Amino acid sequence: MIKNSIKYGHYNCLLCGDNNPWSLGLDYKLLDDGRVFTLFKGNKSLQGYKGILHGGVISALLDSAMVHCLFNHDIEAVTAEMTIRFMESIPYNTPLKLYGLWGTYVSQMAESPVFYIGNFPMTFSYSC
Repeated sequence: MIKNSIKYGHYNCLLCGDNNPWSLGLDYKLLDDGRVFTLFKGNKSLQGYKGILHGGVISALLDSAMVHCLFNHDIEAVTAEMTIRFMESIPYNTPLKLYGLWGTYVSQMAESPVFYIGNFPMTFSYSC
């Protein structure tokens, strides 16, 4: 099977690109229930405030889950808009399970995929 990053010309991605020396190296797997999944653990260089994973990194992780979920539905898209409400902070060194699932969440625009990071509560919507 061809990796989605190659199939969609996504190999220079900062988060999952195989051809990017600064890539975080995310490697998404398709689970039997249709979700995409990867593991992530930050480091000190990804902090915003002391000890806390930067909100921009969290946003990028959610965006990455979105695009890989769409890739697995043979949809190539870019994010036009994201709205995230952070309900609590995530320590930078916490091992995270990152999932994306095509679900039935209904936004103002249309049915949208649902994304979450482990048990950390946040709301997230986007349009592409």
